[in-house]
Amino acid sequence: MNEPLYFQKYFTDYVFEHAQKLELMQDCVCYQLDLEHIDVHLFKNLTPPKYLEQAVSTRLSEFYSGRILIQAILMQYYEVYEGVTSLSQRLPQWTPPFRGSISHSKNQIVVAVSASTAYLGIDIEHWVSEALIAEGQHLILNHQDYKIWDEIKSELSFQQFLTLVFSIKESLYKAVYPEVKHYIDFLDAAITEISLPNRCVKLKFSNEIQNKFQLVQEYEGYWEIQEDYVLTWVYKTNQK
Repeated sequence: MNEPLYFQKYFTDYVFEHAQKLELMQDCVCYQLDLEHIDVHLFKNLTPPKYLEQAVSTRLSEFYSGRILIQAILMQYYEVYEGVTSLSQRLPQWTPPFRGSISHSKNQIVVAVSASTAYLGIDIEHWVSEALIAEGQHLILNHQDYKIWDEIKSELSFQQFLTLVFSIKESLYKAVYPEVKHYIDFLDAAITEISLPNRCVKLKFSNEIQNKFQLVQEYEGYWEIQEDYVLTWVYKTNQK
């Protein structure tokens, strides 16, 4: 039974008031929330879904803040008064024509909601650690990604590049998940083109993955770099 969880107006007003609107995409509503500005005691009387019964307070704060912000956006921009949070399923449950995406890293949460996109994914990542650079880069970057790195290594540090690729592939996988509903390895997608001035990339899945899930030939991704994190998104409006 996919019973929805609906948050009262008190919560949506509070979270929405503390969020900042981002002008990132055409036909999408995007907001960012700094959890340092949220009172963690606000959610203490809420009963978490079963899949979060053992979660620590910081995880619950991330969960509630992001989901409440989504509900607030649906109410404020689309006059939709229903919850996308399920008591039994971890992922948000979107009703067509809506699509959305949510991401968190440390104390930052970003969400994107749209009623007119063919696909949509957003991600936020703080700079990857030295350990991941040393031990995990080969789990993220494939041969084609390394070729792109050779082209731009005078413009970005390797830490920035690895974080960017990790994040934009996360955005890509979120964008296609509603159709795929399956895990895809980081090495099964590659950046084929990159424009640093325009902060955009083109991505392709391997032929095997593309054919297996009937995915489109090419995806476009975008990014913004802040002082200690990168924000990425992959989307296409139905008007394009």
